[in-house]
Amino acid sequence: MNTSLMRNLVHAASCLLLLAECGCRTADPGPSGHTASGPMAPRTVTTVPPAGHHGSASNDGTYYVAYLPDPDPIPLNQMFSLHVWVYAAADRSEVLPNVRLLADAAMPEHDHGMNTTPRVRANPDGSFTVEGMLFHMPGHWELYLDVARDGITERAQFDVDLH
Repeated sequence: MNTSLMRNLVHAASCLLLLAECGCRTADPGPSGHTASGPMAPRTVTTVPPAGHHGSASNDGTYYVAYLPDPDPIPLNQMFSLHVWVYAAADRSEVLPNVRLLADAAMPEHDHGMNTTPRVRANPDGSFTVEGMLFHMPGHWELYLDVARDGITERAQFDVDLH
């Protein structure tokens, strides 16, 4: 069995255990070997995506995921965090309640991910904070923000180029 496949299988098993602890039933973990999960967003607050955000629909089109990095732009080889909002794709006037967020990133051309494990925290306003992010080398990164709700996970994927 090749090393990449073995790493992905071990990662998938550890993610399922982690998700079982937080009460989520399924997930689509990223390929880097690092996935963080957070509690559900505790309540809905009317907030539209902030000015200057990066945003994308999830792969199946159910959600619109917006984020702002801190610092912005994302630095090379320095810790950064993300502030993340999850909306219904058709209505971006209120963040969604009862969702979980998973965060990960990878460099697909290099077949590796981050050297850190991000931590996700639900905020009282319904948004999330992701801490412990580190893009340790220049090049093309893919940022994965997975939204889990009612046992179904959808990924919003973002391209980040650091030079």
